[in-house]
Amino acid sequence: MKKNKLFLSSSLLFVSLLAVTSCNGNKKDALKEYTDKIDSSIVTIRRATIISSITESSTLVYEKKTEIEITYVDNEANGSVYSTIKKLGNDFKLVTSNERDSFNGSIVDAKLFNYKIDKDTLNSGYKITEGVLDATVSQTNAKAFLNVSDTDVNGDISFNVVLSEEKITSFRIAYKNISGRDVSISAEYLY
Repeated sequence: MKKNKLFLSSSLLFVSLLAVTSCNGNKKDALKEYTDKIDSSIVTIRRATIISSITESSTLVYEKKTEIEITYVDNEANGSVYSTIKKLGNDFKLVTSNERDSFNGSIVDAKLFNYKIDKDTLNSGYKITEGVLDATVSQTNAKAFLNVSDTDVNGDISFNVVLSEEKITSFRIAYKNISGRDVSISAEYLY
C-alpha cells in the first residue's frame, strides 16, 4: 500500500512538472517581442522629433531639438534633418543656432532608435504594460544601453518606451551626469 502511494505521488509530481515545463517552454519572451516591434516600426517612420537637453537646478544649459522628415524610394530612405541648438553662453544667456542636413540610404543608418534593449542591459528591472515599457538601466550597463564607448552617467537611467498599434510612438531617457546635471533624451515618431 505504501509503495502504491509513493508511486502514485511520484507519478503525479512528474506529470505536474512535465505540464509546468512544457507550458513555460512555449511562453514567448515578451521583451524580445517588444523589441521586434520597435525594430520593424523604425523602418517605416515618416517623421521624428528628438530632443536632448541638460539642465542644472532647473536651468536649461543645453538643448538640441532635431526634426527629421523621411521619404522612401524603393528600399532607400531620404531624410531632411533640421536641428535647433540652444547653449548657455558666457553671459548666462541661451545662444541659439540652427543646422540643416540630409541623408539617404538605409533607414537603419539614420539611428532613429539606437538603444540596446535586452534582459542584460535592463537587469535592474523592467515592466511592460499595455504597450508601455518602463525600465531602469544600471550605471554599469549604461554604455551598452546607450551604444557608446564612454559615458558620463552617474547612477541609474530611467527609460520609457510607448508602442501604439504595434509601432513605437515615443521614448524618454533620463539620468544624472557626473556633474550632477539632469540629462533627458526624448523622441516622438509619426508614420
